[in-house]
Order: sequence, then C-alpha cells, then structure tokens
Amino acid sequence: MSQTNDIGLINQSIQNCSIQGDGMFVTGVKVAQLSLKHRKEKIATQRIICFVGHPIEDEAEVLVDLGRRLKRNKCAIDIINFANPDNMPKLNGLIEAATDDGNSRILDVPLGVQSLTEMLFSSPIMMGDNNGGGAPVDNGAAGAGAAGIGGANPADRFAEWGGMDPNTDPELAMILKVSLEEERARQ
Repeated sequence: MSQTNDIGLINQSIQNCSIQGDGMFVTGVKVAQLSLKHRKEKIATQRIICFVGHPIEDEAEVLVDLGRRLKRNKCAIDIINFANPDNMPKLNGLIEAATDDGNSRILDVPLGVQSLTEMLFSSPIMMGDNNGGGAPVDNGAAGAGAAGIGGANPADRFAEWGGMDPNTDPELAMILKVSLEEERARQ
C-alpha cells in the first residue's frame, strides 16, 4: 500500500496479508529504503527496523552490498533476528557495512525467549548504547527515555506506548501502542 498515517488502513492491510512462500529480505529492505526516500518529513533521520523470522537465502556479499547502499544513502538499519542463528554471520556483515558511527544495530533473539518485549526494550535498539536504563544516546534511534523524576522505570512511565517515550519517535510509539493493544485484545 502507499504511505499513509491512517492506522486503520495499515491494520486492514496487515490483516489481509497471508503468510506463505519464502521471505525476500533484501527486496524488503530495498522497498523500505525507497519508501523512505519518498517520505514527507525529509528532516527526520532515515531508519529501517527489520524483524527477521525466517532463514535468509541471499549470499553474504549481497547483504554487504545492501549495507553499503544504506550507508551511502544515510539510512540506518536495526535488525531483530528471531530464532535463526544461521542468519547472524550474514546480518552482522550487513550491519558492519551499514553502520555509520554506530547508528545500525542487531539483536539476536534465541529460541524460547519468553518476554520479547523486555528483551527488545533492554537492547541497544531501544536504549541507544546505554543498557543501564538511563538516557539513550541520541543518534537518531528511538529511545526509551531517561529515568525520570524519582528514578521511575521508563517502561513503567510509558507503558501505554510500549515502554518508550512517545516524544522521541511518535510514529514508532504509535505502532508499538497499536501492537500492544492488539496483543491485549487477543488475550
């Protein structure tokens, strides 16, 4: 679908998707990058967040070339790899090629993790380079916010928004909020 801020249209499109066939990781990242080139807010930092839940069939060299392309276009990428340890060498090559001053990150989620949300919010992807729960490093990444007044846990302060400060990245916060609401509705 074309770019939109209408959450209803996005949810409808997601519900109409059927999960089948093979994952095309490189094509998906290229489409995301092309979409970012045509974004309305040209001032905002370009960042792609990928959730990979399938084996990546592409060669490592193709992923390194993709990383160089992202770096050349000043587009950061964060990757969350689910239970596919064989993907890690290829994805690490992509991250190394794409990173510009530490702006691209990877998180490997092993099989059997019970709390994906907790693991994600304590990772460098959401916390910047500071995993201690303090203020995130401001490098364009969505952060979870600083421990606020009285030392409150950021995840508790912004539970409605999935544990992140909605002021740091309003679009990501809205996506996380909708996702959490859908998860609660299923339970």
